[in-house]
Amino acid sequence: MSPRMLDIRLYGKFRVLAEDKRPTAQSKLHLQYIEGENIDNLLKRLNIESDRTGEILVNFAVAELNTVIPRDDSRVAIFPMGMVLLCGASHLKGHSYSNMKEANSSYYGKPEVK
Repeated sequence: MSPRMLDIRLYGKFRVLAEDKRPTAQSKLHLQYIEGENIDNLLKRLNIESDRTGEILVNFAVAELNTVIPRDDSRVAIFPMGMVLLCGASHLKGHSYSNMKEANSSYYGKPEVK
């Protein structure tokens, strides 16, 4: 049986952690899935300080530091603080809040377990 892996997508300054660091490459990293792991613990495994992160998405849904990664084929996208998403991200930031620590992202829903 092959190891259960997470699909991590890294953006902005975090691209340096990607498997292929070329500017034209997808900024992906595959890490072993740990059952029950939350975003905060995943960031620690990646040596990323949580206060350096902006938006974090798990399976395309806004996640908080205590969000548990639901399954081994989950996709986690990590954006650095200050990086604006293409749509402006005001809906992700709690309608003009400066960062997720000030806004309660539970308004936007939790990742769905399928």
